[in-house]
Amino acid sequence: MFEEIAYMILADGNEKSRFEANAYLRAARSLRSITEDVEDIYNRGGIEALTSVEGIGKKIASYIEEYIKTGRIKRYDDLKIRYPVDFRDLSRVQGLGPRKIVSLYKYAGVKNIDDLKAALADHRIASIPGFGEKSEKEIAENIQIAEMSFRRIPLPQGYRTAMEIADEIERAAGTVRVSVAGSIRRMRDTVGDIDLLCVTSDPPRAIAAFTGSKHCQRVVSSGEKKVTIATDAGVTCDLRIIDKGSFGSALQYFTGSKDHNIKLRKIAIDRGLKLNEYGLFRGNSNLVENQGEEKIYAELGMQYIPPELREDRGEIDRAISMTLPELVEAGDIRGDLYISYEFIRKYGADVLKKMERLQYFGVVLGSPEEKEGIKSVMNDGRIFLGIELTSKTYAEDAGEFDFTVLDLSGFPDEASARGAIESVKPTFIRNVTGRTFSSGRKMDPANIFEAAAKSGSAVMITASNDAFDPVAEDIMPHREGLMFALASFAQRPDDLGDMTFGIGIARRAWISKDRIINTMDYEKIAKIMRRP
Repeated sequence: MFEEIAYMILADGNEKSRFEANAYLRAARSLRSITEDVEDIYNRGGIEALTSVEGIGKKIASYIEEYIKTGRIKRYDDLKIRYPVDFRDLSRVQGLGPRKIVSLYKYAGVKNIDDLKAALADHRIASIPGFGEKSEKEIAENIQIAEMSFRRIPLPQGYRTAMEIADEIERAAGTVRVSVAGSIRRMRDTVGDIDLLCVTSDPPRAIAAFTGSKHCQRVVSSGEKKVTIATDAGVTCDLRIIDKGSFGSALQYFTGSKDHNIKLRKIAIDRGLKLNEYGLFRGNSNLVENQGEEKIYAELGMQYIPPELREDRGEIDRAISMTLPELVEAGDIRGDLYISYEFIRKYGADVLKKMERLQYFGVVLGSPEEKEGIKSVMNDGRIFLGIELTSKTYAEDAGEFDFTVLDLSGFPDEASARGAIESVKPTFIRNVTGRTFSSGRKMDPANIFEAAAKSGSAVMITASNDAFDPVAEDIMPHREGLMFALASFAQRPDDLGDMTFGIGIARRAWISKDRIINTMDYEKIAKIMRRP
């Protein structure tokens, strides 16, 4: 809110307004950086406590008090009557400052991004004083970049793009290391932008490789240490050139999340230390120079916290008490538990036989009749044969199969899905979350998980690039007492055993390794699969 007040004040365009606006911008920056909730600060000591925050004077403190008490700030409301414009979003369009935004409102009725797009479509911008045809063209280009800041794309799409760009940079001469940070490293189900960190002895070459990437549509901004491009994935990508000695600190900082980092900085302050993207400092001494992230957490008296857990959901307290769960890693996976009938028909059973790093596979049929088409896998001891049950077929006898998979997506409602789970007691259930029933009603995963736990059914997590199922946030509160299985749902031979996103979901959901069935060896899994 203070940021928008500043924009509206700047619209007046005189020196006095600039001075006042800067005060509001400083206040906005200060409030974003503090580790304590601003209302807690006020409750502790009123306006006097608020003014103890750097950048907050008495006038702005009184506005904070007004907002806490009434939910409004009269100064903001008065300015909004004069300027009913979304300064915050419009200012994201490169080249649009407060005064130009006011001109757009005054001459073209532009209040928001949609209005701006309409004005561009009608070519109303060029005739506005201070703009012209060149400005109109630049705004049309820049608005696409601005819209990327509102967009989020699925994790698999962002992950693939990030890894391919990183690979292009790594091939440039002088590059020592490139790492993906941000929400991709934390395995969030959606990605707002891509963050890459690079250590290199030749920054210009690394930057040239970055801006020359096959995924680069346009260079948004370019400096010696940071470059931003618009990608063909629909989001922007930042490349930061990092000094080797501070790489671990930078990786920790730019991985986030913001809330996790704020709490971590508070712990550092309580210990008389300062934590930022350059290091962990006691005075002028960097305690973690040339060290990895693990050293930062160790110096703060806690376990190393894996990136997927860094969301301020209790992970710091657990790390301090040394009780974080042991999470699954790629090397722990012993088998792939969902290979479709169509895959075997298309690529043959020999593809599975060549996968020596895995001990077993689960081949899933849609009906008993499909057995005729895959006789080549029937006698392979590493292959368990399963059948997928649906809302129409779950009552059929599946005794001749090693395991059953109950697909919940076709059930008309939650009650019928729970009834099927309790009746069939399937080995696995899938499409548990992030989905709707065939009737369009949303299912409550808590109730489904309860039925699965009672029936001894494991929850199958989709790990496929093509069928990514973002279930971590739904699973996390209900993970205790449940077993899980990861499955690639391979569409191509290269997908076999690729559990990247399934592992990410499991780790993000705090699922301990011993709750994941396909970390078991063949002898143990055979008992679950009804095979002696």
